[in-house]
This record gives sequence, C-alpha cells and structure tokens, in this order.
Amino acid sequence: MTEYPERMSERFMRIERGIRVASKNSSALAIVLGGLFLGSLFVDIGQLVLGRGFSQSAVREHEVLVQGGRTWVAYRDPRVEMVLLTDPDCKACDTDEALVWLRRVLPTLSVSVVNEDSDEGRNLIGQHALRSLPAFIFSGTVTETDFFAQAGSLFRASGKRYLLDMEELGSPSGKYLAVPSVTDRSVVIGNRNAPLTVVIYSDFQCDFCGSFHKNQMRKLMSTYGDRASFVFKALPIDTHPKAPLLAQASLCAHEQGKYLEYASALYGKQTELTHRPNTRQELKNISWMAKLDWKPFSDCLDQERFVKQVEDEASEARSLGVTATPAVFIGDRFVSGAAEYDILRQMMDEALDEAR
Repeated sequence: MTEYPERMSERFMRIERGIRVASKNSSALAIVLGGLFLGSLFVDIGQLVLGRGFSQSAVREHEVLVQGGRTWVAYRDPRVEMVLLTDPDCKACDTDEALVWLRRVLPTLSVSVVNEDSDEGRNLIGQHALRSLPAFIFSGTVTETDFFAQAGSLFRASGKRYLLDMEELGSPSGKYLAVPSVTDRSVVIGNRNAPLTVVIYSDFQCDFCGSFHKNQMRKLMSTYGDRASFVFKALPIDTHPKAPLLAQASLCAHEQGKYLEYASALYGKQTELTHRPNTRQELKNISWMAKLDWKPFSDCLDQERFVKQVEDEASEARSLGVTATPAVFIGDRFVSGAAEYDILRQMMDEALDEAR
C-alpha cells in the first residue's frame, strides 16, 4: 500500500489489518478499545507482582453507597455525554459491541442516539464536517477522564466537542456520507446503470495497486458483470514523480476504449518505467503492446490532454480523506489497502442486498 509521506504506513497497515479481522465496524472498534482496557490492566498486574500495588487507572477511586436496598457507585470521573450519530438501516454501522467496551473504559458515559436523517443529525454532520458513520461525539468532559489521559490521540477536537477518530483507530467506517463523483469523463467499466458503483483509486507506480488490479479487481469484474460498474480514478502519490504522467497515459488509452489493457501493461512494466529516463517514449512504446492506434495516443500524451482530470481526481480523493492506494469505495463503504477478494465480495454482496 502506498501513501503520502505525512501519513506513514503504520496507521494504514492497522486499517488493513482491521479490515481483515473484522466483518463489522463495531467489532474492529471493540477490539481496539478492548486492547486498551486489557493493556492497562496488564500493566497494573505487573505493578502488583513487583509489590507496587494497582494504579488508579485500573482500580478507580470511587465510593459505594447502599441505600434503600439499592447500591450506588460514585466515580471520580465526571459525567461524559456522547452523541452516537448513525443510520439505523446501515448494517455495517452496528455499534453494539463498541458501546459495551466504551462503557467499560468510560463508566460515567451517557449515550444518546441521533439518526443522520433528522434535523439534529444534519446539523451535527455540518457542524463537525463528518465524512462517515457511525460518529461518536463526546462532551468536553471526556478530557478529564482516565481513558482520555491514556488514549487522547484517538480523539479529534471539534469546537467544544471531541470525536473518536475512526481512521486513527484503524476501524473501517460503516458508511460514507460523501462518495466519489462519476462523470462522463470518468473511466467506467461495465454497466453505468448498475445498482452498485465501485470506485477504485490507484497509482501506477504502486506495487500493491498492480497486484490488486491483476488479482482482486479482475476477479470481481468477472464475478459481478452487469450488476456493478467499476470506476477507475487516479491518485498519484507525492513520492512517485512519474505517476501523474502514467495516469494521463491511461486516460489517453481510455479514449480508444483500451483502459484495462493499457493499465495491465503499465503494471507489468513498473520496474522499467521507474528506471528508464525517457518515460514519455516508453509509454508510447507500451501503447503498441496494448494494440492502441499509436498516432492518436501519441498526440493525446504530447498535448497533455488529461492533466486537469488527473489533478481533479486526486483532489477529490484527498477531500474524502483518501491518502493511500489502492483505495476502494463500494457504494458508500470504504476500504483502504489491498483487501482480500473474499472481504470485497462480502461487502459487495451486502451492498447489492441493501440496494434491492
């Protein structure tokens, strides 16, 4: 998986691992929160073995009161209010497991659920510039808790509120509120009127993209046929200086209806394209391999006909928070990294079921 230098690979590797082990968004989040909880507990067990006793992070200072046949527990943590913004019709937005773990690490948590389609939901989306669901929006008092002291980096400040940063957690979003556009100029393979649209962002200098294109994407296109349209977009990474020109060449090939053939040829020549100095001439030579009409292709490349489209597609990707390749939108769900075929197929089947 290739990425921008300011977003180092460790976080995106966590995202990919989260996709591999979790079939639901809530499961991935619960695993992370559970790890924080258990990690803290193991530290305290170690302290006990060393004779230092438990720390306050594991054994919270609290008072237990019994009155009128009922037991009351008073914690030192303040009351923390959280708004859970979600879509009840989104299967991938299930948060039951996540809420169980949140209440363990934040025992004074009070939760209210808001539907994205409500007036309050739309206001919250605009106010906090939310891109995906579910969203966990906490009151400012969360900063006074033990959990925040240990895991403050997992939160993003927004005005007087704090949002649980799903991207930092490495947890896949259940649903994206904004998805990539599909225009007349977009590279669309398959039925444009299909019930499901799959958008793939790639970089022709990205090794992971080459393998992903050859294996997962080719297999998915064969499996789903007219039930899905596949839209290919460019996201050249800053560390790949030749990637913008390669993306332009692929669009020149698309003018002749040969995008897939040319893309496959580019991925097959990644090493040569990286090391040979005359990239433009090499791209023209590759057009022969893909059985393109050489003269129109050469003119298209020399005229830099698709410079703006490549720039626009990359800009749109960044506006959606996409910073690594390959990246895939399956309807309104997002996958970062070269996810396995079985995972992608499961997501596509679920999206098609919801579209019926």
